[in-house]
Order: sequence, then structure tokens, then C-alpha cells
Amino acid sequence: METLRDMLLTHPAVESVSAAVAVPGMNGWRGQLSFPEGWGEDESVSLEYIGVDAFYLRTMGLELVAGRDFDPERTTDAERAVIINEAAVREVGWASAADAIGKQFTSPGSGKPDGVVIGVVRDYNHHGLQEEIGSIMYGLTPVGGLVAVRFARGQSASVQEHVHSVVEAFHPTYTTRSWMLGEGFARQYEQEVRLGQVTGVFSILAVVIALLGLFGLAAYEAVQRTREIGIRKVLGASSSRIMRLLVARTMALVLAGYAVAVPIVLVAIGRWQASFAYAAPVFVPYVVGGGLGLGVLCLVAVGYQAFRAGRRRPVHALRME
Repeated sequence: METLRDMLLTHPAVESVSAAVAVPGMNGWRGQLSFPEGWGEDESVSLEYIGVDAFYLRTMGLELVAGRDFDPERTTDAERAVIINEAAVREVGWASAADAIGKQFTSPGSGKPDGVVIGVVRDYNHHGLQEEIGSIMYGLTPVGGLVAVRFARGQSASVQEHVHSVVEAFHPTYTTRSWMLGEGFARQYEQEVRLGQVTGVFSILAVVIALLGLFGLAAYEAVQRTREIGIRKVLGASSSRIMRLLVARTMALVLAGYAVAVPIVLVAIGRWQASFAYAAPVFVPYVVGGGLGLGVLCLVAVGYQAFRAGRRRPVHALRME
């Protein structure tokens, strides 16, 4: 790994290289039992153990809130040092991140997850927003199934080409599969993306069908009120007055329908968001903006028929009678 890292770092855009069992968006060794210092012999915590090398935190941009990072020059780090996240500090019940430094975890297994805490990293969503941030422990391990490369912005194509060429030179028979970290995050929300696409298509169809129905309703009402319109025009009503008369009633129905729909939609969104451990509040401008946009579309559909009815000469009403 050291040779591979040196070869990858020859590219000027490559800033850091790390080997790890898992990267954000992927599972480490989940459900590992470990016994924190100060707990009873039969009391343990279940955490996610991620085997990494000494360059993992800087490559991933993880922020230390207490303690220090792994030091590749310290042989004791490889043997006993571990780093945990803030969620693990809270689960164990230690007073603070600083208080966790120097504390020890023991494991009944093969020595992992086991060691002395040398650092605490700030919590981040290692998995999707569907899950709460769980307790994580990082420990140095010689086994790393993945190689993470951090590089300067805008150099993706050049760096990926460099990575493939280095791996091919390093091990010609090895097949390389690479991806951007953002792609891994995106895979966590594939179901939500598909739901959004399906909902978008059916929403557009529903709006189009509703506008067609509204257009027909406005035309029917204009025909039904032909006599009333003719009398009003004979008595001096202007075309704009006639238009307002026809539009007002239909738009009142649209407004009533929207008022009924909004609570139903908010309840549906709330139930959908319940499947996430972290969810943003409903953005009120979206609700208001959607209503205004719908109102404009309805006004156009109804206004066209109202304009035609308002411009019609009174004599047409008399002929129909």
C-alpha cells in the first residue's frame, strides 16, 4: 500500500491517499460488541468498526474535536489506538469528547474493536439520512479493500486516468472499478429519486387533466349564462366586468380545492419523512409558490373563455333566446 500511495501521489492534483475497509456510504463491520472502560463486565455497546490506515481522516476531511489523528510513525498506534465519533461518546456516557481521550475499549473477539481512544471526530452522516448517526470506531488495520484518493477540484478525469494507469502498472491483472464519493451517496437515495420522478410525471398529468376540465367548465358556464351576459351588457356592463364575473366563481372553486389539498399533501409528506431519521421542515414558499403557479394556470384557462364571453355582442344572446 505504501508503494501504491507513493505512485498515486505523483499526480500534482492528488492531495491524499488512504486505504480502508469502508468509506462513507458503505458499511463497516456493524454490530460489533465492545466493552467501554468504567462499565460492568456484562455491559457492552454495539458499534460500527471501520478499519482504516493512518491517512483516512485527512483524506475524508473528517474533523477532530478532541485528541489527535493516527500517526504512522508510532508503532503503538497500530497496536492499540482507536478513534471514535461523538455518537460513541454519548452512547458510552462519558462527560465530553475530551474526557474520552485515554479511555479504553475491550473486545472479547479477535482484538477488534479494542483499543485506547486517542481522538474523537465530529459526527457526520456515514450512512443515508434514513438512519440516525450511530457509534463508530476507527482502528488501524493492514487490510483495506478500498483505496480513497482526494484530489483538487476540477481534476476528476485526469486523476481517474492516472489512477487506472498506476493500478495497471502496479498489478496488470487487477480490474479497477472507480467511482466518485458523491455517486455512493446518490445510491443511498435511488428509491427517493424514482419516487420523485414517478410523482412528477403523474402530477403533470393531473394538472393537465384538471386544466382541461376547468377549461370545459368555464366554456359551459359561459354558454349557460349567455342570456345574463347579454342583459348585463345592454344595461351598460363593460367587457372587463363580465370577465371578472365569470372568473371569480371558478377561481373560488379552485381556491377551495387548493385549501382542501394542502393539508392532505402536508400529512402525506409528513408520513413519508417519518422514514428518515433526519428531515428538513416543509418549505412554506414552495407551498405558496405552488398555489400561485396553479392559480396562474387556472386563470389563463378560465380567462380565455371569459374573454370570449365578455367580447360577445348582446345581440347574440337575443338570437339564442
